[in-house]
Amino acid sequence: MVQKFLSIAFLTVKGAIKQKLVIFLAMALVLSVILLPTFIKHDETATGYASIILGYTLTLVTIILGVVTIWLGCSAISKELEECQMQVLVVKPVSRAQVWLGKLMGILAINFVLLGLSAIIISCVLVLKSGELNQSEKEMLNEKILVARSAVSEETPDLTPFIEERFKTIVEEHDLPSENWDAVKTQIKADVEKEYQLVRPGAARIWQLDFSLKKSKLVDKPLFLRVKMQTPAFLLDDEDPNLYPTVWHIGKGMAENASFRELNVPVGVWYEFALLPGSIDDDGNLYIMMQNMSNSELLFPMVDSLEVLYREGGFIANYLRGIFILYCWLALVAMLALTASSFLSFSVAAFLCMTALIIFFSRDAIASTLDTNTILGIDFNDSKNGPTRYYPVVDAIGLPFLEAIKFALDLIADFSPVDSLSNGRTVGWDQILRAFLQIIVLFGGTLSSIGIFIFQKREIATAQGK
Repeated sequence: MVQKFLSIAFLTVKGAIKQKLVIFLAMALVLSVILLPTFIKHDETATGYASIILGYTLTLVTIILGVVTIWLGCSAISKELEECQMQVLVVKPVSRAQVWLGKLMGILAINFVLLGLSAIIISCVLVLKSGELNQSEKEMLNEKILVARSAVSEETPDLTPFIEERFKTIVEEHDLPSENWDAVKTQIKADVEKEYQLVRPGAARIWQLDFSLKKSKLVDKPLFLRVKMQTPAFLLDDEDPNLYPTVWHIGKGMAENASFRELNVPVGVWYEFALLPGSIDDDGNLYIMMQNMSNSELLFPMVDSLEVLYREGGFIANYLRGIFILYCWLALVAMLALTASSFLSFSVAAFLCMTALIIFFSRDAIASTLDTNTILGIDFNDSKNGPTRYYPVVDAIGLPFLEAIKFALDLIADFSPVDSLSNGRTVGWDQILRAFLQIIVLFGGTLSSIGIFIFQKREIATAQGK
């Protein structure tokens, strides 16, 4: 049986090599990995350097290999049916399930070689071009990017009780019609979240981070506080070049080195500084207080605004774990393409898979739409009825559909290795396990079962006649 799988996989690889488009895309992949860092200039900082070498390049590799995989998967069955090659194969003593799985093995082997080659080239370029950085940025690259760092952050608070209480009061006072309740609740949610995030001039904000489970492992390890804040000017124009004076009080109570830091902090970007050893108290808590010394309001988003980083491992093992997750994504694309080609023509199957790929890379846009709780917008100028959706029917149908898509995408892409690697973040073994179970076993297994079932039931002679 193994021999049959290997034979079909070998024929699949051999057929892929004969396809000129696949060879062209493979060459484009290698050239892009080598040339992209040359044509796109970084800002001579370790962060900018890592964003191009790791972030942009790995993203481009994933897109190109995704297109290659779709082409191979969609042509593996449908094109062979159209060219009457499959009819010759299925009359041999091999089951259709073995044919399907053998072709999957061949595509996975091609992806393994191309992704592995790309990963090796990227790592070589990363080392060679690091010579363009000055000494301080090289040190930062080694300390903050070419490592595996984990983070501890404050849990996102549940503001639902405050939102519901304010909503109930407004509805009772203004006697709002029920058709406007969703729009009103959306506005109240935005107002309550803004109040929580806001730090007015002269005011302070306190964070309490729990290190109780990790305190013994962090005794001699350096800690780094990473913060990203916003201002009204930044939210309005998406840029604010000013630096804002702040005072940071790190540590409390039994902490050995409670300290003050006066810092001028930029907005809209991550700002990082080292903490003194012993900042965590005996109970494993790290207290952080920030006082706004500027004349402007400062906002700290509820998610991704403040975290404390610590080193957990080296870069090479972390890099390989990230590449494995990318390989899982490509394996899922291969299973999707083979399933589509099991019952569709090549062109329709390719269109379906490319649409799925576009939706995958539109995950942030979908999340943003769901955060606003409307697809086509809300009219806030209706003085009679209050905030009203422009097209409530579209929202009623479209939002649940987008919720379902986002739920599926979160299971597939909620642990992006590209972001983690380009920011020196740990790609943990728990993420590896989740990637295998959710991407390969759950989604991949489901798609493969459907594809094999359809291929077994498909009339080959009918396909030939068509």
